[in-house]
Amino acid sequence: MRPKTPHEIANEVRMKRTQFSGSFFIVEGDKDARFYKNLVASGHCNRMIASGKETALAALNILENESVAGVLAVVDADFDLLENNLPTSSNLFLSDHHDLEVMLFRSQALDKVLTELGSAEKIERFEQRVQKDIRSVLFSEAKKVGYLRWLSLQQRLNLKFEGLSYRNFLQENTLKIDPSELIRTVKNNSQQHSLNEIEINRQIVKLLSENHDPKHVCCGHDLTGILSIALRKTLGTNDTGKVEPEIIERSLRLAFESSHFATTQLFQSIRQWEQNNPPFKVLRDSL
Repeated sequence: MRPKTPHEIANEVRMKRTQFSGSFFIVEGDKDARFYKNLVASGHCNRMIASGKETALAALNILENESVAGVLAVVDADFDLLENNLPTSSNLFLSDHHDLEVMLFRSQALDKVLTELGSAEKIERFEQRVQKDIRSVLFSEAKKVGYLRWLSLQQRLNLKFEGLSYRNFLQENTLKIDPSELIRTVKNNSQQHSLNEIEINRQIVKLLSENHDPKHVCCGHDLTGILSIALRKTLGTNDTGKVEPEIIERSLRLAFESSHFATTQLFQSIRQWEQNNPPFKVLRDSL
């Protein structure tokens, strides 16, 4: 399906407004819409799916400039919180952490997925061996990829992370990422052969020594990519097809309970928006 432009989303809201008096909730994509499906107030809130963060922000901006009431948007924070790039609109909210998947990894949904797809014996043995719980290990290693993503954004390196093969730089038995192999893999994946690997490695090592919150540095897709490999042998005994990253992300969404969402800052922010914008409702009363 062709991605919608911001103006097309705004037009759709205007047309629906003639027959629907409830709120319009703009999210980045289809996965976000499915995640929020059981959280929003049915009959009171219409979910609008944008084609990415920039489209969602632009559509909201168009509607705000036209003073269309009852519209809000939720987008991934990405690196915005680290860079203190906070929303200036009272109708725009960021995920608590880097993205939706990180919020899922932080919740008890991860424990449920590990129970379903992992081996309790292998997980216990692994955690005893590395003297860390598996959640800490995942965040600690995904942070290395997160920093490379951040550097690429800050320095406009145009590195490509889609289609990345984590097996090229992840040591399967320890789940540790080799930064040099990571940089080389991303460099080749991006066809950026002039990239100075030594200098980038130096910058990542420097960032790793700083005290950034891993929840804001790590990208959820990297956490899923590492866990996908871990659940094959190190933490489980699964065939590759059973623990593909897309399957893990879907399992996390299914395992995430509304009570988990009710503990987030995002939940509090949307509730406050409802109070500030009567009679519009977004979330179910029972959350």
